[in-house]
Amino acid sequence: MDDQALVPNGYREASSEGLTTANMRVLQYGLQRSGSTFIYQVLADYFPEGGVIRTHNYLVLPASVPVIVSFRDFRDCVVSHWRLENPERKEMTTEEVFFFAGIYRRAIWCMEQYLHRRNPVLILRYEDWHIDPVRYLCEPLEAIFSLGHKEDRRQAILQRHSLEENRRLSWGETPPPSETNLMVRHVHEGEPGSWKRFLSSENALLLTDLLADYLRKHHYL
Repeated sequence: MDDQALVPNGYREASSEGLTTANMRVLQYGLQRSGSTFIYQVLADYFPEGGVIRTHNYLVLPASVPVIVSFRDFRDCVVSHWRLENPERKEMTTEEVFFFAGIYRRAIWCMEQYLHRRNPVLILRYEDWHIDPVRYLCEPLEAIFSLGHKEDRRQAILQRHSLEENRRLSWGETPPPSETNLMVRHVHEGEPGSWKRFLSSENALLLTDLLADYLRKHHYL
């Protein structure tokens, strides 16, 4: 592939205009609040010359464009999204549970279009790569894209974009650098299952019930 023809690494909201098999290396779809920014950062470091497009939506692209899909326990996504918009609050209301669960039911439907229609080259569950990013992220990427094994490169990438470093950048006194794709107050603790801390017992059951079909399908129940 001619690196000069590659599109710059970056985020696309909804438009696939100008994206082709020739100018892309990979499309990264990530469910919002599932750690997809970190996945993008790693991909962008593996391919600094370009060709990495990140999105939270369904982009119509040629079937030959490789797709990576990442997601997380949908209840963690819901509560993390709510926390991003309500940083001073400690507990979701019942109305907010209904509202954000509705947002994520639509988002999960979008995610499943990639899973069912595009045959992703790699499916990443947060609960796996959060614990062992070398085994579940670096090694598969290097194998799929024939990048070769370089332990020093792996460790440099993972340290540069660690949870601690991303949290430092997103909570700093100045906005995070644009190339990181981070937002202000973007990164929380990142601990799987932390959604329970921000819901009453009744609302925890409600959120689980509202997402139960998807949670079962993707082995979170």
